[in-house]
Amino acid sequence: MRRRVLFPVIALVLATVLVLADYYAVFGLRQTRHRVPLDVDFLVLDAASGQPLTGVQVTCFRRGTRNACVRRVPDGKANVGIRFELARRDTRTWLFHKSSQIEGGNEVEVNVMFIRPDYGRRVRTYDINELLDMSRGVTRILLKQP
Repeated sequence: MRRRVLFPVIALVLATVLVLADYYAVFGLRQTRHRVPLDVDFLVLDAASGQPLTGVQVTCFRRGTRNACVRRVPDGKANVGIRFELARRDTRTWLFHKSSQIEGGNEVEVNVMFIRPDYGRRVRTYDINELLDMSRGVTRILLKQP
């Protein structure tokens, strides 16, 4: 009778110790790196009339990278869509996901240049948090004629 009770108690205590040890990363951490696409849509408007513009070109650049984005077909009401490739680093143990963060954090800034003939070039600088917020909707950009 005693063996029947003792074995489950020992197994439960051992399982609890192993789970707690894994939670506190006694057995080590694994880091994996993933590419994460981030889609951002823009509605480029004429500053004077407020009408959407067609034929707008986009160039993205940041420190060390000339082509920081790729043009794509926009969703919904936008007339310009771009995709940024971000790197996300996940840290986990055997059982638990510890953290997930975008590499570079807030220090990564991207310059986006909107170009259209007969209009001035508009350069906007965004950090990662702004791009993440902008990916949830359509951002308006006004272009002026010189």
